[in-house]
Amino acid sequence: MRYQDFKNRVRPYPIITSGLLNWLGEDERILRNQLSRWNKQGLLVQLKRGMYLLNRDDRAKEPSRFFLANQMVFPSYVSLESALSFHHLIPEAVPQITSVTTGKPAQFVSPEGSYVFRHVKATLFFGFETIREARGFEVLMAEPEKALLDFFYFNLPQFSPTDGDIFAESYRFMGHEILQPKRLAEYACRFASSKLQRVVQLFIKVHLARKVRA
Repeated sequence: MRYQDFKNRVRPYPIITSGLLNWLGEDERILRNQLSRWNKQGLLVQLKRGMYLLNRDDRAKEPSRFFLANQMVFPSYVSLESALSFHHLIPEAVPQITSVTTGKPAQFVSPEGSYVFRHVKATLFFGFETIREARGFEVLMAEPEKALLDFFYFNLPQFSPTDGDIFAESYRFMGHEILQPKRLAEYACRFASSKLQRVVQLFIKVHLARKVRA
């Protein structure tokens, strides 16, 4: 298959997956050799094994990095620093997209960025919602409270839940008004970690005290 013909057939789709390749009805071995060659020529961008994008000049749709993360590992949802930044709970832009999955932990680096997937057991795979981004793509994104809890959970050794603001020195949290203290406490209980619950209670005391009283 010529690249021009391939491009015209796959261009309506945001990503090129193994399923889409099967739909093309071409000899799989020959097509995969062509994909490898086109990737080396810069006509395709490989996200991971079996998943590609057309180069930027040839794309009809420009998928967001959050959308790509959801597609690269299923099931998964965007969380931790990536979701905290999305919800404006931290001021920093986050170059790496971090997600949570019940599958194996993984990391993929491509010209489209770096993607990290952190493993949780099935009981902790909750607290996310479907959002529609400005580009029109639907993305599974952690709720603000779950993004914060996932961040605490995976960084728990760094926190010492004693009196005082243990978050101020290293983490510039902001936008606390969107957080629901009750939901945050309820979600924390589902982690079955006494230390995590102490960290959360201190966070609520320091940053959400006014909202709790209200």
